[in-house]
Amino acid sequence: MKSKFFLLSIILFSIFIFSSTMLIAQTCLCTSADDDITIAGGWPKTFVNSAGDDVIWDVEPIDVNEDGTTDGYIVAGSVDAGGSEGKNIYVRRLNANGTEYTGGSWPINEDGQNNVDAAYAVEITPDKKILVCGSKRTSHFNLLGIKNKNAWVMKYNLDGTNATGWPSGGIEYGGDGDDEAYDIKAVSSNSYIVAGMAGLGTDDVPTNAQGDGDYWVFNINGTGTIITGRNKVYFGTNSNEGNDYARSIAIDCNTGKYVISGFCKSCAPEGDDHSQLLLLKIPANFGTEDSELYGYDGENLDDYGSYQVIQTQQTLGDCTVGDGFLSIGLQHPNPGCYGGNHDFWAVNTQDDLSEDTNFNDECVNANAGQAYGGKKKDNGHSVVQICDGYLLAGITESNNKKLSCDLCQVSCNHYDCTDIVTEDIWLAKISGTGELVWNESIGTSGNDGAYVLKYVEGDSYIVAGYTTSSNGDKDWYLVKFSIPDCSERLTAEDHPTNQLSTNPNPSTGSFSVALQLSDKINESVWLQILDVAGKEISAHEAMISDGSLQQQILSNELQSGFYLARIVINHKVYQSKIIIQN
Repeated sequence: MKSKFFLLSIILFSIFIFSSTMLIAQTCLCTSADDDITIAGGWPKTFVNSAGDDVIWDVEPIDVNEDGTTDGYIVAGSVDAGGSEGKNIYVRRLNANGTEYTGGSWPINEDGQNNVDAAYAVEITPDKKILVCGSKRTSHFNLLGIKNKNAWVMKYNLDGTNATGWPSGGIEYGGDGDDEAYDIKAVSSNSYIVAGMAGLGTDDVPTNAQGDGDYWVFNINGTGTIITGRNKVYFGTNSNEGNDYARSIAIDCNTGKYVISGFCKSCAPEGDDHSQLLLLKIPANFGTEDSELYGYDGENLDDYGSYQVIQTQQTLGDCTVGDGFLSIGLQHPNPGCYGGNHDFWAVNTQDDLSEDTNFNDECVNANAGQAYGGKKKDNGHSVVQICDGYLLAGITESNNKKLSCDLCQVSCNHYDCTDIVTEDIWLAKISGTGELVWNESIGTSGNDGAYVLKYVEGDSYIVAGYTTSSNGDKDWYLVKFSIPDCSERLTAEDHPTNQLSTNPNPSTGSFSVALQLSDKINESVWLQILDVAGKEISAHEAMISDGSLQQQILSNELQSGFYLARIVINHKVYQSKIIIQN
């Protein structure tokens, strides 16, 4: 009887603690008078996966039926393995409302002993498979049994089982040094690009690797084999310092080239160990790359780098020639814009990676970009483009209510609720030219942080990372929220109706291309089919009648992969992606 009473007491106490935590989270949510952010009903979601620290590194929405409706999420990160066992790779599937998906073989726990493992990125392939990349610490490449970190990739089915051709536990890539995979993107159903860090030039790592950390980019096929000739390391001219690592990939929707961002210590002048932002643009065939370096103004050497890079579009959803790229990360200058700690740092570039001079640079200590934040630590980790600017997400400890700082932009933090300084998820909206529009703080009264921000559907987004429990452990934390739909405020010029469409997409045999112009023109045009490198595969003469075009294309000669259908009319480009699945 006493044991039953004790058990009941524990349950009631747990409910009390959970309810109290949620109450604190609600009363400490910082929102502006304009109510820029609305938390979705039933959110936030907290998952206590282990007794130690658990962190989400990436989230990917799933649209199983390709009807524009989110059916759920794939969440990837790490969990505490307990005791001295270190961290395990952990992947789980959630329903659309954020509850745990109970079907299939979920969750996935890729465990080991005394490891420091993590899944850093997740991607849904065109054929609805799940790609996950990260790092595993094993002795896979060491004959003496010495463990080191290896880049790791795994492909799963939507039910959590291993995809055909992929071994249980995934595939490791690397050599005798420490190697990691931080991002992965699907080029097609059978081609994936991976970016991370390479150590010693042995085994899978190119022989010219410096050994102390280089950008590492390699291309694998549908079963995980590195494609010959598509495996390179990149680094700066500083021979004394290293620890370079690529953190993010963006695929140029015009040319299929890979844009890579990260942190590069070897890019600093000789003898210095501060990191800089090295942006690379690599051809799909791994030919000669373009590069630009940001973060050094010729005088001041401080830490700069990027956690994510995205392709920006002049009109959201319309990839046209001349679009650029925006990276989000951190700067750590002294004294800096707001003090001597980290700030959010956004750099906007042209298509050729050169600086976008239209981007506001009023508060930055490097040679380009814009800083955001306050006197304490502010790390920018993720960015999405919206139709009238960008949303930035990361971690902040700043608060201009608690500090004497006229420039501080962090309007609120949850230590408003107490006198204890905490970390918070910080969301900031900036305009297309870099001005801060608004900022919000999300989380509980403890430490909270965001490593990923993704668009969901409609006016909804999801941000994820960690929250801290009452015992000091980090737990998985996800928040779905909405912002006012900006599309209604756009003019017709900003939001054109002229769109090139392809149907069906993906296609297995043939597809039709359609275009409806506002101008009722009649003329003959050439419809091009291009590969991801921008090479013309075929060209078809088509007729626009009264502003309307309908053209049927046979794709029997096209191999499986991504292509572009493109038409140029009066110097204006209309194009659409098409996926071929033979």
